Amino acid sequence: MLEHGLQLSADYQITIALQGDGPLSPQAVTVIDGESVTAAVRLIRWFGAETLRIYRSMVETVEDRQTRLLMDMANRQNGTVTIRDVMRAGPCYGDKATVMREFHRLARLGYGEVTEQSAGPNGGRPSICFRVTDGNNGAHGEPP
Repeated sequence: MLEHGLQLSADYQITIALQGDGPLSPQAVTVIDGESVTAAVRLIRWFGAETLRIYRSMVETVEDRQTRLLMDMANRQNGTVTIRDVMRAGPCYGDKATVMREFHRLARLGYGEVTEQSAGPNGGRPSICFRVTDGNNGAHGEPP
Protein backbone atom coordinates (compact mmCIF):
# COMPACT_ATOMS: atom_id res chain seq x y z
CA MET A 1 0.00 0.00 0.00
CA LEU A 2 2.84 2.38 0.85
CA GLU A 3 4.43 1.82 -2.57
CA HIS A 4 1.15 2.66 -4.29
CA GLY A 5 0.78 5.80 -2.18
CA LEU A 6 4.27 6.94 -3.07
CA GLN A 7 3.65 6.21 -6.75
CA LEU A 8 0.39 8.20 -6.72
CA SER A 9 2.17 11.06 -4.94
CA ALA A 10 4.91 11.10 -7.56
CA ASP A 11 2.39 10.84 -10.41
CA TYR A 12 0.40 13.74 -8.99
CA GLN A 13 3.49 15.90 -8.58
CA ILE A 14 4.73 15.16 -12.11
CA THR A 15 1.28 15.91 -13.54
CA ILE A 16 1.20 19.27 -11.75
CA ALA A 17 4.77 20.04 -12.88
CA LEU A 18 3.92 19.21 -16.50
CA GLN A 19 1.12 21.76 -16.44
CA GLY A 20 3.69 24.55 -16.08
CA ASP A 21 5.17 26.48 -19.00
CA GLY A 22 8.84 25.66 -18.52
CA PRO A 23 10.79 22.43 -18.72
CA LEU A 24 10.38 19.76 -16.04
CA SER A 25 12.88 20.42 -13.26
CA PRO A 26 14.82 17.56 -11.64
CA GLN A 27 13.42 18.56 -8.23
CA ALA A 28 9.87 18.07 -9.51
CA VAL A 29 10.55 14.37 -10.07
CA THR A 30 12.89 13.62 -7.15
CA VAL A 31 11.28 15.39 -4.18
CA ILE A 32 7.64 14.69 -3.33
CA ASP A 33 5.96 17.60 -1.54
CA GLY A 34 3.21 17.52 1.09
CA GLU A 35 0.49 18.59 -1.35
CA SER A 36 1.22 15.56 -3.52
CA VAL A 37 1.15 13.17 -0.56
CA THR A 38 -2.11 14.69 0.69
CA ALA A 39 -3.70 14.33 -2.75
CA ALA A 40 -2.53 10.71 -2.98
CA VAL A 41 -3.93 9.88 0.47
CA ARG A 42 -7.31 11.41 -0.43
CA LEU A 43 -7.39 9.42 -3.64
CA ILE A 44 -6.46 6.16 -1.89
CA ARG A 45 -9.18 6.71 0.71
CA TRP A 46 -11.73 7.39 -2.00
CA PHE A 47 -10.76 4.24 -3.90
CA GLY A 48 -11.01 2.25 -0.66
CA ALA A 49 -14.48 3.61 0.09
CA GLU A 50 -15.62 2.90 -3.47
CA THR A 51 -14.31 -0.67 -3.25
CA LEU A 52 -16.28 -1.23 -0.04
CA ARG A 53 -19.40 0.33 -1.57
CA ILE A 54 -19.22 -1.93 -4.60
CA TYR A 55 -18.65 -5.09 -2.57
CA ARG A 56 -21.51 -4.18 -0.23
CA SER A 57 -23.85 -3.65 -3.16
CA MET A 58 -23.03 -7.13 -4.46
CA VAL A 59 -24.37 -8.80 -1.30
CA GLU A 60 -27.10 -6.39 -0.21
CA THR A 61 -30.64 -7.59 0.36
CA VAL A 62 -33.69 -5.99 -1.25
CA GLU A 63 -34.35 -4.17 2.03
CA ASP A 64 -30.72 -2.98 2.20
CA ARG A 65 -31.00 -1.71 -1.37
CA GLN A 66 -34.22 0.19 -0.61
CA THR A 67 -32.59 1.74 2.45
CA ARG A 68 -29.51 2.78 0.48
CA LEU A 69 -31.53 4.26 -2.39
CA LEU A 70 -33.79 6.24 -0.07
CA MET A 71 -30.86 7.50 2.01
CA ASP A 72 -28.97 8.50 -1.15
CA MET A 73 -32.05 10.33 -2.41
CA ALA A 74 -32.49 12.19 0.89
CA ASN A 75 -28.81 13.14 0.98
CA ARG A 76 -28.99 14.53 -2.55
CA GLN A 77 -31.81 16.78 -1.31
CA ASN A 78 -29.98 18.25 1.70
CA GLY A 79 -31.03 15.45 4.02
CA THR A 80 -34.80 15.71 3.69
CA VAL A 81 -37.16 13.88 1.37
CA THR A 82 -40.97 14.02 1.20
CA ILE A 83 -43.38 11.23 0.38
CA ARG A 84 -44.15 13.02 -2.86
CA ASP A 85 -40.43 13.20 -3.75
CA VAL A 86 -40.09 9.44 -3.31
CA MET A 87 -43.23 8.65 -5.28
CA ARG A 88 -42.19 10.92 -8.15
CA ALA A 89 -38.47 10.38 -8.57
CA GLY A 90 -37.11 7.90 -6.10
CA PRO A 91 -37.22 4.16 -5.70
CA CYS A 92 -40.65 2.80 -6.49
CA TYR A 93 -42.38 1.91 -3.21
CA GLY A 94 -45.93 2.00 -4.49
CA ASP A 95 -48.44 4.07 -2.60
CA LYS A 96 -48.24 6.75 0.08
CA ALA A 97 -48.79 4.27 2.92
CA THR A 98 -45.85 2.13 1.77
CA VAL A 99 -43.54 5.16 1.62
CA MET A 100 -44.71 6.22 5.09
CA ARG A 101 -43.94 2.72 6.46
CA GLU A 102 -40.47 2.93 4.91
CA PHE A 103 -39.86 6.34 6.53
CA HIS A 104 -40.84 4.93 9.92
CA ARG A 105 -38.68 1.83 9.40
CA LEU A 106 -35.65 4.02 8.68
CA ALA A 107 -36.43 6.14 11.75
CA ARG A 108 -36.62 3.00 13.95
CA LEU A 109 -33.23 1.94 12.56
CA GLY A 110 -31.82 5.30 13.68
CA TYR A 111 -31.14 6.80 10.25
CA GLY A 112 -33.31 9.84 10.80
CA GLU A 113 -36.72 11.05 11.85
CA VAL A 114 -40.16 11.45 10.37
CA THR A 115 -41.27 15.08 10.50
CA GLU A 116 -44.03 17.27 9.18
CA GLN A 117 -43.08 20.15 6.94
CA SER A 118 -45.55 23.02 7.19
CA ALA A 119 -47.29 24.38 4.13
CA GLY A 120 -45.42 26.90 2.04
CA PRO A 121 -46.18 30.63 1.80
CA ASN A 122 -48.79 29.97 -0.90
CA GLY A 123 -50.71 27.54 1.28
CA GLY A 124 -51.32 23.88 0.61
CA ARG A 125 -51.09 20.85 2.83
CA PRO A 126 -48.23 20.08 5.17
CA SER A 127 -45.86 17.37 3.90
CA ILE A 128 -44.64 14.30 5.74
CA CYS A 129 -40.84 14.13 5.44
CA PHE A 130 -37.98 11.88 6.34
CA ARG A 131 -35.03 13.88 7.64
CA VAL A 132 -31.60 12.28 7.90
CA THR A 133 -30.00 12.86 11.30
CA ASP A 134 -26.42 14.06 11.74
CA GLY A 135 -23.82 11.38 11.17
CA ASN A 136 -26.08 9.33 8.88
CA ASN A 137 -25.35 11.04 5.59
CA GLY A 138 -23.72 7.92 4.15
CA ALA A 139 -22.71 9.88 1.11
CA HIS A 140 -20.04 8.21 -0.90
CA GLY A 141 -18.72 11.37 -2.39
CA GLU A 142 -16.93 12.08 -5.58
CA PRO A 143 -13.31 11.42 -6.28
CA PRO A 144 -11.05 14.21 -5.03
